[in-house]
Amino acid sequence: MIESWNLWVPGHPKPQARPRVGAGRTFSPKTPWWNAVYLSARANRPLLPITGPLFVRINFYFPGKGGEELPTWKTTRPDSDNLEKAVWDAMQAALWFLDDAQIVSSRTMKLFCGGVICKKPGASITMERAVLVGQAGA
Repeated sequence: MIESWNLWVPGHPKPQARPRVGAGRTFSPKTPWWNAVYLSARANRPLLPITGPLFVRINFYFPGKGGEELPTWKTTRPDSDNLEKAVWDAMQAALWFLDDAQIVSSRTMKLFCGGVICKKPGASITMERAVLVGQAGA
């Protein structure tokens, strides 16, 4: 059986802020979304950071355009990779894992909320230990 961990983060998904230079050094500003991910991750983290390779699935839910009963694809900005980076950086800071380089595979979906399936914006995150066919645990 493959170990897995789940996390729900309520809020409006936002991309990772671009690095800035100030006082002679580079830093990445923390957005309200980054803080929401960090706080949810910190409150629900495993006892010890997850080690080894990880497979991550993230569904980002954005406020609906109105009238839809089911979620619909969000094909506009923000870009998926920038959304992922904000989540991975916040979860690493919350000690879910030691380095986002451990994420060897990911699947991300961006959806507008719709009706009964998605009532609130946020992100559903699932992490699993990544195993190759033939390895122990596969």
